[in-house]
Amino acid sequence: MRATLPRLVRIIPRSLFSPGQATIIPAPEPQYNDLHRPTVLDLLQKQRDDLVQKQQDGLLKQGEEWPSNIRIEVPLERSAFKNVRKELRGEIKKLFKER
Repeated sequence: MRATLPRLVRIIPRSLFSPGQATIIPAPEPQYNDLHRPTVLDLLQKQRDDLVQKQQDGLLKQGEEWPSNIRIEVPLERSAFKNVRKELRGEIKKLFKER
């Protein structure tokens, strides 16, 4: 015997189901604040740009630069390597990364 919908309905007594017991939970409100929150990379780039601008305006000395141990690498997308030969892509990607 195959379990079909009419057979399953007959197996479970209808008295066990009452429409008054079912509750519908409303969908949660969308959280738009998380969508527009800046990433850590964006915050660091803004901080670095502000520091460079202050140095150009003469508010900071030239010795007060961006820390040498922090390097911001902008992520490269696949479209950047679209026109590069397949066998050279790996080597070029290694050149872009810090060692």
